[in-house]
Amino acid sequence: MKSSSAILFAITALIVSGLFFWWLKGRSHVGGVASVPLSGYESPREEEPEVPDMVDDAVPAAAPVVKSEVEAPAAKEDGRRADAEVAEKHEVKPEEVEIKVAEKAEGANGRHVEFGEFVVDAGLHRNKTVKVHFGIALDAAGNPVPEASNIVFFAPYYPERGFIRKPQFRWYPEKAGYTIFSMDINSDLSEVEIRDKMYYYKESGFHDLVFEIQDILEKKYKLSHKKLLITGQSSGATMAEQLGCHYPDRIDAVAVSGGHRFDLIQKGNKVAWLSLLTAGDRYRYKAQFGLMRLSGGVGVQVLHTLMHPVWQRKGGKYFHHEASLDDWKMLQLFITGIVGLRDRNNGVVPDYHRWPEKSRYDGKVWYYPSKEFADAWKKLPHEAILELAYYKEHLEEPVYFIPESPKSVVVYIHDNAVSSDEVQLIDNLYFIMGQGAVAATVRMSDDYFATEKNIERLLKAIQRRPEWRKLPIYVVGVGAGGQLAAVAALKTGERIEKKRVTKTYGKGKIIKTVIVRHTRIRKITTINSPYRWPFAKLSVLYARWKYKAHIPLVMLFSKDYTGEIPHGAKYREVKKVDVEGMTLGPRWFDTIKEAMK
Repeated sequence: MKSSSAILFAITALIVSGLFFWWLKGRSHVGGVASVPLSGYESPREEEPEVPDMVDDAVPAAAPVVKSEVEAPAAKEDGRRADAEVAEKHEVKPEEVEIKVAEKAEGANGRHVEFGEFVVDAGLHRNKTVKVHFGIALDAAGNPVPEASNIVFFAPYYPERGFIRKPQFRWYPEKAGYTIFSMDINSDLSEVEIRDKMYYYKESGFHDLVFEIQDILEKKYKLSHKKLLITGQSSGATMAEQLGCHYPDRIDAVAVSGGHRFDLIQKGNKVAWLSLLTAGDRYRYKAQFGLMRLSGGVGVQVLHTLMHPVWQRKGGKYFHHEASLDDWKMLQLFITGIVGLRDRNNGVVPDYHRWPEKSRYDGKVWYYPSKEFADAWKKLPHEAILELAYYKEHLEEPVYFIPESPKSVVVYIHDNAVSSDEVQLIDNLYFIMGQGAVAATVRMSDDYFATEKNIERLLKAIQRRPEWRKLPIYVVGVGAGGQLAAVAALKTGERIEKKRVTKTYGKGKIIKTVIVRHTRIRKITTINSPYRWPFAKLSVLYARWKYKAHIPLVMLFSKDYTGEIPHGAKYREVKKVDVEGMTLGPRWFDTIKEAMK
């Protein structure tokens, strides 16, 4: 009996051990490399996006996380796959590469720019051969200029093509004199977590190819060897970050927009990091914020902020993902700043604590590679962005987006019933700031009386600030936000002064009292906001009657608005306009711009 029990116990132990090791194997990662260490910072899964056509303005978002149910074939030591789907890789020799010149152009400072392409035998998954596109700056004799030894890898998103037509690609050889290259890559969004298949991971072998292409360009054009500089957006930004993580001894700077699947940056990494993200790209918020925070914990600075979208793309599929011209400008200023530091420091980028410019925000000191970059960076509303997008505390506190040399102040109040997230609010504040106006807001709460008081305090604070004392004020609000903003503006926006005026008529004099109205609020604009309200103190109708302010009030209503629309009256203009309901489509910003006139 005891023998049977012992045998049963042994069999049970073997089964449990087998199940444990089976579970452990399932937890291991392809090729033995940790997969997405920032997974705790990923946003909720999304549906797989459609793959756009391969045109210049097609910018795909990152695909969803797709778990593979089978192990991928083992990778070779250098990351090249050896399965039947790809050809065996052989060493690419520069002398075997045939360069085809695609275009010649004029660059800055008398430089000539040559854009070309060549094909390399890559032997990679889905990419037996890879076409490389590049641009290089030459002098009048056809020799590379000294700046051409600064090589930039323009990491591509999938399925990016047409590089030499892109201004952000051409800028480096044409304006800065640097050499730049990228490549056409074939990929499959269903393989985003299979590290030896998806091109942006080290295990795919594409990282080795990047450095081989750098070597080809250096030898073909006899360039001095310097560490690589990398830029890109979307999944190209992910590739750039992966390269910077795994090859810090071969890369000097990573400046990107919109990356997502990151590996942890290790302590001692000396790469200069800039990681931007379009405000509203919530799928990537946590990954980006986690990258910045976790890197700070190992002594690595990752400059990060949220940028405005491409306004012309409003309503488009990638409106809250595509990098804007201002993004590209920041990336360019960062890379040129790093090159300047490297040139002044005997070819070595100094530790970021020794960079020439710095400022403090978010409770930390941040360092910048050049004055030009620092000046542009300090103009961005970092504190406001962090408060609205990440922290979401202190709802009653005012938030300001302040441009350089503002021409006016716009108080914008957003209704949470229209959109409970921060995306549309940040969009509108950024847009207002881009029009040269201070954008000011307080966020609404469920307590309308408290919100109205907070708006009053905001308006009084704006009128007291000495640097804005000559600026006109415009008040704009949506839904209940417009109602409360209008009430607060009518209550506090006008100061009435009684003056005794003496007029002479012939030999007689008449003394009479006149009322002089003083106001800096030029106009109040509400959009789909109620005019009446059960509580008189929150009613626009009551505020108009009680305070008798002569501030122009424009009430806009969309065609699908179902509430009461008031009749016109003095100092009030009522319009029924197509602002596409509350979807905030392409014509929305025209409505906001009109409210600022």
